[in-house]
Amino acid sequence: MTLEICSNITGITTNPHNTALTPGGSSGGESAALQALYGSPLGIGSDIDPGGSIRSPAANCGLYGLKPSTGRLPLIGCVSYVLECETIIRTLRPISPTFSGIGLFMKMIIESKPWITDSMMLPIPWRDQDEHIHRDNKKLTVGVMWTDDVVAPAFPTPAPLHNTSRYWGYTSLFNLLDYSALVFPVTKVDPERGAKDATYTPKNEFDSWSYEHYDPVKQKDAPVSLQLVA
Repeated sequence: MTLEICSNITGITTNPHNTALTPGGSSGGESAALQALYGSPLGIGSDIDPGGSIRSPAANCGLYGLKPSTGRLPLIGCVSYVLECETIIRTLRPISPTFSGIGLFMKMIIESKPWITDSMMLPIPWRDQDEHIHRDNKKLTVGVMWTDDVVAPAFPTPAPLHNTSRYWGYTSLFNLLDYSALVFPVTKVDPERGAKDATYTPKNEFDSWSYEHYDPVKQKDAPVSLQLVA
């Protein structure tokens, strides 16, 4: 897991919305070069994703990125350097410029009944969104997590400047819990509306680093995203 992308061959990968910013990682090339520039309608991330290697670049580049819970997408045919030695079980993850692209990918894979050939899969069929949410006439309950009490979310949310990415607590938490999590774009950084709060007191050294390196002028037009967890 790495939150920025740099190659000895191609150099630093930049964010297409603002080249002073990182596209995130570890799938930053997929998000920046292909998805955000509409070079591809859909990308697939793999490997262990201990912290959000699809959701981080999706958030930084204004895309949709889904981390399903384990046992939903097949891993047969995938290669990993930590195969069978995982501390956190890996899962495939789609990333797309559109929400419908994520839905289409998940629907096609699950309707193929991957549990027939992959014993690690859960035999749970694809469920219609409306029928699943409104089953038994129960109301949908939504909670809001304003902060994890470690780092204020104002900095981790917009794409950071190069060499300032340090925190992935808002994504890695849900890997540990094995919850499904979807990142989706909401708006972009506006220097006036997103001005730094001069009265804010950082909670700790991590929060202080994030506060000091948040610059709404330099991060202008950086996508701002939210994460839906279920």
